[in-house]
Amino acid sequence: MASASTNRTTYYVPSFIEMFDQTLVTNEALSWFTLVVDGWASFVVAFLGIFTNALTIAVFTRMGFRETVNITMITITFSDMVRVLCGSIHRCYSLIALVSESLGKSWQNISTTNLVYLHTTASNIAYALGSYVAIERCLCVMSSP
Repeated sequence: MASASTNRTTYYVPSFIEMFDQTLVTNEALSWFTLVVDGWASFVVAFLGIFTNALTIAVFTRMGFRETVNITMITITFSDMVRVLCGSIHRCYSLIALVSESLGKSWQNISTTNLVYLHTTASNIAYALGSYVAIERCLCVMSSP
């Protein structure tokens, strides 16, 4: 019979990982910081963004669609709404982790890979539209006597 000590598996850990292992902060402190800042604070900011974007869409809709600035601003607001929705759906992992830590981590991993492209596309649309508005306003000012 083989003894229990011969059945142990040893893993190779590169020396640079050992050197940086918990040098600045412990894993527990990093876990709490991530939960509070990335999980809860970002979750609250995302829901505030949903509320304020809905309010902005309502205001610009009430103003009408006669001017191009209103149409552009409502489009920017809509793309920002997509961004904060992606962020709030992703940040649900902090709520799920209260029930099951493994399910919360799974949700974080799955939502990261599935929402990152939509979030990035919505961000780029908002940036491009913001640039368009800036150029349009600049040309209006330059062309006026």
